Amino acid sequence: MKNINHKIINNVDTIVMSIGAYEAVIVPSIGGNIFSFRNTKLNIDILNSAPNMDIFKEYIMCFGIPALMPPSRVEDGKYSFEGIDYVAPINDKQNNCWIHGLVTRKEWTLDNVEEDDESALVTVSYTHNESRQEYSYYPFSFKYETKYLLTKEGLQHTATITNLGKTNMPLSLGYHTTFALPIGESGNVEDVKLRLAVKERWIEKENGIPTGEVAKLDSDEELFITNGINPLYKNLDHLYKVGKINFNGEQKNVAILEDTVQNIKIVYEPGDMFQFWVLWNCEKNGNFVSLEPQTSTVNVFNAKDKVKGNFIILEPHVDFIATSKIYVI
Repeated sequence: MKNINHKIINNVDTIVMSIGAYEAVIVPSIGGNIFSFRNTKLNIDILNSAPNMDIFKEYIMCFGIPALMPPSRVEDGKYSFEGIDYVAPINDKQNNCWIHGLVTRKEWTLDNVEEDDESALVTVSYTHNESRQEYSYYPFSFKYETKYLLTKEGLQHTATITNLGKTNMPLSLGYHTTFALPIGESGNVEDVKLRLAVKERWIEKENGIPTGEVAKLDSDEELFITNGINPLYKNLDHLYKVGKINFNGEQKNVAILEDTVQNIKIVYEPGDMFQFWVLWNCEKNGNFVSLEPQTSTVNVFNAKDKVKGNFIILEPHVDFIATSKIYVI
């Protein structure tokens, strides 16, 4: 049996990977995103999946692992880099911001598929250069490549961003990774607890832009790093600095969604390149929670303290590589 198959879903080409108990469906033409990621043995959707491709495309932030570059908001759509001012279009009119960047809704290219008895690998990419409309306000050429590697251990997701230009480029990367709730058809949302490696909350203005001040975790947020708390315990749309929690005897940057009745744990290891978490539960709608790793703080292009915000400058012909993992235990 092949581990990789092409499948048409609602007139859209997809790539289906199946290994062991895991199945993943990749959609190169819609942001290089993942349409679904399931554990077929447990019959659970790990990531939130859409009922059809139209919904998937229109509400892409609610499904899979949308790539954000830069993630979240740039205040007033304006930023400066190495002495030059740029103005991006305002696509978040309520907050007067440019939101979620350059690559999320673009048509990506299927570059390669590979498989053997133990794994399936799908590579997709997007290239940004002078031919793109967005080049006028982000005039830095790059290639963004994503490798989805599926094994019996779960899904490994590797992003490689290469500066193709002759000058430095400002970089901030995030994922709007959206996990399905409840865990499985027989699960209950009330039985789910979230543990999340955070250590402080960054205070934000009403428009979601950080003020530069930080706050200690409150008593409920402290449960993220100890026993866990229901991810829908209140409306959440918060920015946190990454911390470490104990996981299998190690201190790690990790998120764990656990159904305490079914004894199922979904583990998300974003990797050390990500220094911030955004936690969003869509006003407790009950269908999903977004655990969003970011390399840098929100609005880092305009941050007063760019070192504290982990602003990244990618030099010409240099790669930025970040590897994440999602699996069930």
